[in-house]
Amino acid sequence: MGLGPSKGSEDHIDDELASNGEDGAEDVTDRLPDTLSLSFSHTEVDIKPSDFTIISLLGQGSFGKVFLVRDTLDDAIYAMKVLRKDVLVKDQQVEHTVAERFIMSHLVHPNLVRLRYAFQTEVRLFLVMDYMRGGELFTHLQESKRFGEERAKHYVAQITLALEYLHDHNVVYRDLKPENILLDENGNIQLTDFGLSKPYVTSDEGAKTFCGTAEYIAPETLVTQSYGASVDWWALGALTYEMLAGRPPFYHTNRQRMFWMIVNMDLGFPSDLPLTSDARDILQGLLAKDPSQRLDAQGVKQHPWFAGMDWDKLYRMELTPPFRPQLADVTDVRYFDPVFTKEAPRDSIVSESVAGRLGSSTQAAFEGFTFINRSQLNTLDLPQATDTSESPRLPTEKGVLSPSPVDLAESPDEFRMDGHMG
Repeated sequence: MGLGPSKGSEDHIDDELASNGEDGAEDVTDRLPDTLSLSFSHTEVDIKPSDFTIISLLGQGSFGKVFLVRDTLDDAIYAMKVLRKDVLVKDQQVEHTVAERFIMSHLVHPNLVRLRYAFQTEVRLFLVMDYMRGGELFTHLQESKRFGEERAKHYVAQITLALEYLHDHNVVYRDLKPENILLDENGNIQLTDFGLSKPYVTSDEGAKTFCGTAEYIAPETLVTQSYGASVDWWALGALTYEMLAGRPPFYHTNRQRMFWMIVNMDLGFPSDLPLTSDARDILQGLLAKDPSQRLDAQGVKQHPWFAGMDWDKLYRMELTPPFRPQLADVTDVRYFDPVFTKEAPRDSIVSESVAGRLGSSTQAAFEGFTFINRSQLNTLDLPQATDTSESPRLPTEKGVLSPSPVDLAESPDEFRMDGHMG
């Protein structure tokens, strides 16, 4: 990583990459398109890195980084995920990235992070999203140790609406965890990071991939059964337990032992944990080992723990969240890890030779990555984004596949632990 500007300064992204030689939402879809493939975005607007200035580094993972950026066109503030193509290809994550871009550009909901732009250079992909100034739920849970029932209930209810919407559109999220849940400036939550999400799951046996984050993986995934949306409700149960008790329900430092506990051990509660009977009951329902007996969206919404919840007002963001982040301005980063925010926000240097090593078939996989939605920031009544045309082909190790519903690396040995950016 090269030297960067001093803390607090802004720097154009194209300057950062110069050494590389690189120049309340409506339901806007009745269903997903019939194929998982990218579509050309017909627009005369040419998006490039120099359209944004870097303000701060927000986080980083195995495949790239997330920056806080300013749009030079209208001064809007966004979070920009920058992914290296060569790393995605090397780690066989092209299709996961395609899935994330695909889902974010087609599905719109108040509790899902909104994609505003997607574009690329020869060596990088860029996903530009609304900036959630309240930071990760993980940060707040770490600070509070555990939440009271009323605070947890608000978050669980909003997550329930988000999962219900995804499942209604045949998408299984598959990676629900505190790091993938962000708070906006008012304290409402939005899900982010759809890299492990699986589209076209229309039954309880629509997915097989062994993937996710260990503490939140459902039993049916561990015993290599086919599974469906039920895995997300298990993960919600594990997350709810963690919010109320301060740790996941079957946590163990030894991963294999933890997997055994998830499959075989009965759910228990610490003797000193002050939970209402309704809270204990909904946890038992969400963490039922048998997916056919597990609560789903309707079961959660009708549970006595949510008695009195106005779900319509919740959807319209008309209920006051139990916690409101204390923020100075639109670029406040206090709720993000200072390990990243205090770092000079330079992108890693990728040599010009990288582009040459990416063959034409590999570059073709990213051919339709561009997506533009220049709607007013933070407006919930948003017009449908236009994103139609012929579809590019998706690369595999053995060549190029014509567009069709893609089997996202359905192999039981593909278990990924936090290998992508959140």
